[in-house]
Amino acid sequence: IIRNLRSSNGLSPKIALPLDIKTTDVGRYQPLDGLLQKMANVNPIQYVAEKGRGASFVVKGDEFFVNIVGEVDAEQERAALQKDLDYQLGFRDSVLKKLANEKFVANAKPDVIEREHQKLADANAKIKALEEQLNR
Repeated sequence: IIRNLRSSNGLSPKIALPLDIKTTDVGRYQPLDGLLQKMANVNPIQYVAEKGRGASFVVKGDEFFVNIVGEVDAEQERAALQKDLDYQLGFRDSVLKKLANEKFVANAKPDVIEREHQKLADANAKIKALEEQLNR
């Protein structure tokens, strides 16, 4: 995701960007610090309790913030955030329609329904993060 963020904003992969991770389980990501630094060229990596600055994305309910302020055009970033928000809203609507379909719920296996509920939760978390970022 970080490499895609660089690509979409025209940032050189040689520029080290700071990464803040907002999580309740630091142990989940700390063993991957070296790999993240090498593969995504992020430095430093900080674990924070509050929201960080910059572009954000959500992985399994944890928020990642890559501070690209000063590296990209603010209007371009705002347009990209709005586009991502529109996509996430559409995705959430499609999952809601699927879960509202009685035939789907009646015929689907419980693990399939659970995955759809997880998709819904992830989409809601991403939407919330994108809306907050747009408001900033």
